[in-house]
Amino acid sequence: MDSNIDYNTMATDLLNAGMGDVGRLQFIQECLQKKKSLYNTDEKYLTRKYQEFEDKLKILSGSKKKKPNITVTENQLDKIVDEALAKEKTGKKVMIPSSKLEEKSFLKRIFSRK
Repeated sequence: MDSNIDYNTMATDLLNAGMGDVGRLQFIQECLQKKKSLYNTDEKYLTRKYQEFEDKLKILSGSKKKKPNITVTENQLDKIVDEALAKEKTGKKVMIPSSKLEEKSFLKRIFSRK
């Protein structure tokens, strides 16, 4: 166990933040209070979870940019689904004309009566 790292404070911070496995964090705290050595897996778990905690704090404080979400339009999603369905039926990739994609959305096509 690295003596420079305050595992007890890390476990307490994670418990207070509601991050991680409560039972495991309490077990780690009990071991530390009883002056027992932590298992290597517990040290790694605590270090990894605490890094996630610090990363979230940085994002919330604005000092670290969150990764942008990738947005797919309804038409793009329809095209992807149509290609997958066509490929599944024929075993080949078939291009569907975009004019047909624009006629009805995927959900409308599924639930409409023909």
